[in-house]
Amino acid sequence: MRSAVLLPLLLCAALPACASRPSSAPPAPQVPEGGGGPRLDIESRIDVTPSAVHATILNHTETDLVFRTSVRVIGADWKDAVPPLTGPDVPVKASTTSAPWSIALPPLPDGYLEVQVSATPTQEGFLDTGANGYFRVERGVVTVIDFGEWHNKTGGAPITPLHDESPP
Repeated sequence: MRSAVLLPLLLCAALPACASRPSSAPPAPQVPEGGGGPRLDIESRIDVTPSAVHATILNHTETDLVFRTSVRVIGADWKDAVPPLTGPDVPVKASTTSAPWSIALPPLPDGYLEVQVSATPTQEGFLDTGANGYFRVERGVVTVIDFGEWHNKTGGAPITPLHDESPP
């Protein structure tokens, strides 16, 4: 019985001493609310509708940035289903989220399509950000679908880089 009382007292006495020691471990990466891994310096959030892509850019850096935005709509044949679309230049202050911005979509051909949204910083030294969405178009009617349906119907095509990455 006596040891049952001493054990909690010893643990309570030892914890403050352990907590006051400096740690040699590197700091843990910041994890966004809801989990999902380390926070990226620049992130994009999109909402794909049948007629437009709506987006915001999150700038977690200490630098004001401007992004050039664009959208590609890729068919299951790995080719552009419509010509690439240039969006607005989007300014984003340091440690803030951009104002919402949109790119209207033209009429789309029938088929399963991947929408690739990209935002490229105009300043050197920062990585691009982007996100994808998916459509099924039948007889001109555009339906937003999830990745699972798109993947099951296309076999995972297309696999295209956002930028030309051909070897020199």
